[in-house]
Amino acid sequence: MPPTEVSPDPVVISLVLRLAEDAVARQAVLAALRKHGGIEAGEQRDCWLPVVAETAQPQELHAWLESLPGVMFVDVTFVEVATEAEAQPCSGDFSQEPNLK
Repeated sequence: MPPTEVSPDPVVISLVLRLAEDAVARQAVLAALRKHGGIEAGEQRDCWLPVVAETAQPQELHAWLESLPGVMFVDVTFVEVATEAEAQPCSGDFSQEPNLK
């Protein structure tokens, strides 16, 4: 296994967790996520829980999530890697409907 690389810049990563059927195990996962800094959980749908995190060590985060009792599978849906110099703040008014004509 290659050595884990540590990014000097934070990485934004989106994941979907497949949770166990057991309600107690699911609650334990949610409690662990609340204690971990840098992770935000979305709305749980059945056994699926979307998660977004900002971390300099995405592989370690993935491994930690997989190790949690109650997490059956971790699916990576998005990874953004940008240095601070490359990152551009969003600007514009997104409250309006887009004009797609």
